[in-house]
Amino acid sequence: MASARAVLVCCVWEESAIKPHMVIGAVLATLLLGACGTASHPSIDQTTGSASAPSLKTATIPQFAASSLRLPNGTVLSTSSEAKGTRWKDIEVHLLMTAVPPGHPYEQAVVGNHSQILSQEFISTPNGQAWFALNERTPPAAEQSDNATYEYWVAIERTSASTSYSIDYCIEAVVTGNRSEARAEVLQLVAGWKVPPTADAPV
Repeated sequence: MASARAVLVCCVWEESAIKPHMVIGAVLATLLLGACGTASHPSIDQTTGSASAPSLKTATIPQFAASSLRLPNGTVLSTSSEAKGTRWKDIEVHLLMTAVPPGHPYEQAVVGNHSQILSQEFISTPNGQAWFALNERTPPAAEQSDNATYEYWVAIERTSASTSYSIDYCIEAVVTGNRSEARAEVLQLVAGWKVPPTADAPV
């Protein structure tokens, strides 16, 4: 039996806890075994998937092609780096990647747990059709809080010859100000988003 190797894809750490909606590790510990190999990052225990440093905002999948986002203020985010995201106007922006198993509900795989999608639609972008949604996230019970946060998501699905999983490139925009203004700002960001035609990294 092959030994399990935890592959954490687009892990997002928040203070001392893992933000659950982007952790694909313990549950998908055998993701891309052989095709991708073991994920490599100094803050991730490759055997248990536990974190040794909670400051990491975005971990990448180096075996796949990267996407990038240029904000109107000139800031550039990329999934090929460990960018911590940036705040712009009414949103906090993160550029992420996630892996969706065959047959798994697309929406749940992208936004994760403790979530309720309030609205969703498909929009046209320079990279092709994208899924656009407003998500409400409630804290886990352990946090003993009823304060919800709101997030806009833009996601584009790509395939890879190396896996049956789809690789989804995402913009996550956490609303920090006016929600209506935030929606328009996210749609404005799409113009500066570059997503590869396939998830396969160039050789």
